[in-house]
Amino acid sequence: MKAGVAASALGALTVPLLLGGLFFFDEDESDPATGAQCAPGGSISADADLESLPDAVGAYSAVQVRNAALIVNAGKEMGVSPRGQQIAVMTAMGESSLTVLDHGDRAGPDSRGLFQQRDSWGTYAERMDPATSAKFFYERLLEVDGWEALTPTTAAHKVQRNADPDHYTRWWDAAGSMLVAVSGFETGAQVCGEYGSTTTVDGWAHPLPAVTRVSSVFGPRSGSFHAGDDFPAPLGTPIYAAADGVVTRASCEGFEGRSPCNIIIDHGADPTTGQRIETWYIHMFQSGVGVSAGQPVIAGEEIAGVGNNGRSTGPHLHFEVHVDGVAVAPIAFFKVRGIDLTRPPVKAAPVVGGQGSIDWARRQIGTPYVWGGASSAGYDCSGLTLRAWEQAGKTLPRTSREQWAATTRITRSELQVGDLVFWSDNGEPSGIYHVALYSGDGKIVQAPAPGKTVEEVSIYSTNLIGFGRLT
Repeated sequence: MKAGVAASALGALTVPLLLGGLFFFDEDESDPATGAQCAPGGSISADADLESLPDAVGAYSAVQVRNAALIVNAGKEMGVSPRGQQIAVMTAMGESSLTVLDHGDRAGPDSRGLFQQRDSWGTYAERMDPATSAKFFYERLLEVDGWEALTPTTAAHKVQRNADPDHYTRWWDAAGSMLVAVSGFETGAQVCGEYGSTTTVDGWAHPLPAVTRVSSVFGPRSGSFHAGDDFPAPLGTPIYAAADGVVTRASCEGFEGRSPCNIIIDHGADPTTGQRIETWYIHMFQSGVGVSAGQPVIAGEEIAGVGNNGRSTGPHLHFEVHVDGVAVAPIAFFKVRGIDLTRPPVKAAPVVGGQGSIDWARRQIGTPYVWGGASSAGYDCSGLTLRAWEQAGKTLPRTSREQWAATTRITRSELQVGDLVFWSDNGEPSGIYHVALYSGDGKIVQAPAPGKTVEEVSIYSTNLIGFGRLT
């Protein structure tokens, strides 16, 4: 067996993707596999060699890795695309931690196997066999209308009928890493992110969407080591935060022998490995630095403009990814997350309607309340609802009273995900002071008050005046 592979998306970073010298990627250069694999119904599948699997993938043991490989190969046999294979691995992670369980739970005492399938799925022996149980899962997944366009957790839920439709989300990235680890990066297998090539389920984004080529890649260069990837672009081209995080450096003072102007964003610990991740952005002019140290940012937020500062032979972004303080290959790092840094991303259509607004709002949970705020630095109540529906493709006015006037009145029994909930201090529209988003199951997502953060709580009746729907 191969040596162990690091957990999560970081596991594939050691696989040699680009080695030495200068590599150029033209905008019109295409990977014939990519479109087929990422497109709905793609016929190309990942394939695992059972004789050369890693001893471990992060915290997953050799037995668990082999079970994942059997899931992948069952998908291969049925012609399921890598996205479908990743959904299956994600589901088994969420149901059994890739362990063939010989017991159920309170909700399903008869549940068994990798996917915790009940008696109606098949015989005991069939459900306890990883390959057969995987085929059962794929059969039902393929019957879900439009499953390829659904978020992965929604697609899995439609098969498994989990009590929590969002249950599987936390394993999506780990499943992608597992797919890459067992199938081999060199085969061309691409793991497609939930939101297309721009952003994945974990909120990673292309830092320079206007990229047309890569002029120099991570690795040895001219007797030294190039710690990142270089992306040429015209002066001032917008640079975006690669993920949610906090800016720890935004300075034009010298730093580690690098360009005087650089930005570092701390993205916190990887949820699977616990490894701390940073992204570095280098060569901007001072006038092109648009953030400051201590500022929170969200994935895809504009932070700077391309410059030509310091040791630079032309305008470009020098981009680095650091894992626990060690520089890793950015292209490989992002490839695992479904983003191809070597060509302009194709921006996926937003999730429209109420679900799109809630998906975004939930990602803001924990952001501080700021009076008048409508950005990642902080939100007030109507700033949150405005931005949430903006992400879903619709426009709301700025204040809670204006949002009341702009929506159609509905009853509590008619509430749907994304509808607005209003409170008034005098029982009249003139007294409206607060608005929140209905998130389902009697709950709301709200920016409650100064000193608090965005949260999801049950609807409370004090001063509740009514409900509105954006049409």
